[in-house]
Amino acid sequence: MSITDINGSWKVSGHENFEAFLKEAGIPQEHWEHMKTGSAKYTVTQDGDSVTLVEADTDGAHTATNTFKLGQEFDKKGIDGKTRKATITFSGGVLTITVPDMGNGKKGVFTKQPSGDTMTETFSMGSVSGKLIYKKA
Repeated sequence: MSITDINGSWKVSGHENFEAFLKEAGIPQEHWEHMKTGSAKYTVTQDGDSVTLVEADTDGAHTATNTFKLGQEFDKKGIDGKTRKATITFSGGVLTITVPDMGNGKKGVFTKQPSGDTMTETFSMGSVSGKLIYKKA
């Protein structure tokens, strides 16, 4: 399995404990419904040991482009426009994003694991964890 297996457009098809996570993250409630039903587009390219990950809403309203080296901390821009320190690894078909401080003093860990036309994103922050399930759009 390659890191580029997450390439493409994905639409949220289900979630577990996502509202608790959004609350813990301090996301205003008026944004919750869009986040629970939204679409995301991920584009991954590799050039030597550098990886570029583009994350975007499929409506184009929010986009973040980050170039990094796997396993090395860097300043990751989120689609919320905020920049946080992060380390991204890829092992066993799983992309893991670790953010030591999500801006609220809590560590966030996000994993993305594609399997055919489904991708499962597992997340945790503080004592809250859950999942987003995506289907290839």
